[in-house]
Amino acid sequence: MTSITIPGVLIAPLREGAFAASRDVAEAIDHGERLRACGARLAGVCRLLDAIGWTQDETASDVEVDLGVNAATLRRAVEIMLPLLRASERERELYEALREFASAELPAMPCVLEIPAEVVVLLRSVLRVEVARVAEELEPECSLQAPGDLSCLIARFDVFRVALDAIGWANRERQQPVEIDFALYGQTIVDVLEADLDVWLSTAGSGAREVSEREDATAAVIERFLAETKGGR
Repeated sequence: MTSITIPGVLIAPLREGAFAASRDVAEAIDHGERLRACGARLAGVCRLLDAIGWTQDETASDVEVDLGVNAATLRRAVEIMLPLLRASERERELYEALREFASAELPAMPCVLEIPAEVVVLLRSVLRVEVARVAEELEPECSLQAPGDLSCLIARFDVFRVALDAIGWANRERQQPVEIDFALYGQTIVDVLEADLDVWLSTAGSGAREVSEREDATAAVIERFLAETKGGR
């Protein structure tokens, strides 16, 4: 999980940006855009507001959020709010603070990314593992006893699920490359592949020669894809 800290001074403008993003989703639905993509965007708005709060507190404190869960909505909120703050002389300091935060914590990502077929196969396997892992963590909480705060676990489950929806759950006899909306799914994909790469690198050389060669080849595929992806930011 990649966590970042949102300074308290930026909570209010980012909340305003999130509400504006929700209105954009409603307008997109009215104009007949794909409902699955709109649903993912709206769910992202709700997850961010769950993390930073839906209503304005008198004194907002710093908030730590999961970037993998909230990256797309944070970027959209920043895109909405920066021009508005820049146009107001009274908000100059807030504009500079938001711009600095975005530059440091939210590097730009390509809008659309083509994932090679061999990476799709690896990614699907990793995402299935993550879905199963979070489901196991949720299972004891989904009992007749009063549950605790499940928002973080549910958010993690949801981002892995929608990423699988985007690339497809089922293995194909001949897997083709897949194009995804990187603004929506990119951070999740980068995070899970980086974690999987660490596993492959840690086990390389520990088994038989044939196994080690396969591990090295898999790690090389992931490294190359991540390098190309990050190079395009």
